[in-house]
Amino acid sequence: MNERKLDDLAVRLDWLEMENRALRRRMRRTNFIAAALVIVAIAGAATFQNEGRFEKSVQVFDANKVLRAVMYADSNNKSGLEIFDPKGKPRLQILTNQNDDPYVHLRDIYGKVRIDMGIAPNGGAYVTFYRSDGQIHHSIQAP
Repeated sequence: MNERKLDDLAVRLDWLEMENRALRRRMRRTNFIAAALVIVAIAGAATFQNEGRFEKSVQVFDANKVLRAVMYADSNNKSGLEIFDPKGKPRLQILTNQNDDPYVHLRDIYGKVRIDMGIAPNGGAYVTFYRSDGQIHHSIQAP
């Protein structure tokens, strides 16, 4: 092989090694998130407890004893999973209502709902995007 081809192969090999490292990092993050969700689910199945506003709940605290996640079910057929930021503010809520219709709230750092999506009582899907002032920016409704 001539020197130009060897240089091209070396550049390509460097690029492939960089991509491989990036993929390994992403896979580790994905595995960590999946493991955390499995742990929460297993802990929920093993240690549901009666308390407060929920019939059954599982709470996850960080090392600073700040509530970071809660999974719950109540007697009104509502259930959900809520993820909190390090300050204890809700950031992600995956919930069901009395009709078992699922919906998701994504909140900003101030606790305001910025994206609301789910299944409406009529069975249609919806996504609503909110501005920082709480006004609707855009809403999509499927029949």
